[in-house]
Amino acid sequence: MRDYGNASPRFIRSTMYNVPSTPDMLKQTSVPFGLVVSPFAPVAEGEIEPPVSDFGAAGPVRCARCKAYMCPFMQFIDGGRRFQCPFCKVRGGPNVDVKFEVIVLFRSAGYLF
Repeated sequence: MRDYGNASPRFIRSTMYNVPSTPDMLKQTSVPFGLVVSPFAPVAEGEIEPPVSDFGAAGPVRCARCKAYMCPFMQFIDGGRRFQCPFCKVRGGPNVDVKFEVIVLFRSAGYLF
């Protein structure tokens, strides 16, 4: 897996590329900060396709109570056998066995915007 830390502007584009460091500075610029995300944009010739995870027939890992998908903010507890959902705060196990590769994917630099 290659991770260069940047996405093509066809996949994600920002209204500003130098983001002010404080909310006050952002307010003074009077430019709204937003992102346009196009995850299914066509891949140009010679460009590396974004990585895609195959979760099998069971689908992605989800919270049993609120059905939220696994995200970088879920905390693993009980030695990694269970997790706590950041949305509904329930402590439970995944509906399927979580593979180590999936955990690495969620902790990769690609999820730190």
